[in-house]
Amino acid sequence: MISKLSHVSVFVLNQDSAYDFYVNKLGFKVHTDAPMGPGMRWLTVTPPEQPALEITLMAIGRHEWHIHDDFEAKFVDVEIISAVLVEHVDAHMG
Repeated sequence: MISKLSHVSVFVLNQDSAYDFYVNKLGFKVHTDAPMGPGMRWLTVTPPEQPALEITLMAIGRHEWHIHDDFEAKFVDVEIISAVLVEHVDAHMG
């Protein structure tokens, strides 16, 4: 039985937007924000009440989701964020 998590990956289309959402809107803390070569970045955040849990905000390309325009990109971002928030709320309310 899993009793503790230390790392979770959340796939995002735009790391800057994800940073803004998690840090400035949800109040998460930045754990790591480091360049990883041309056009790549390692970005992790932690919930304020669980500093040992790192959430990796992993950038993915539009081609991997078959996204054709900005409207579809926003829809996918909302779907990903919604799924994470539901899991976060369930874990703390249940």
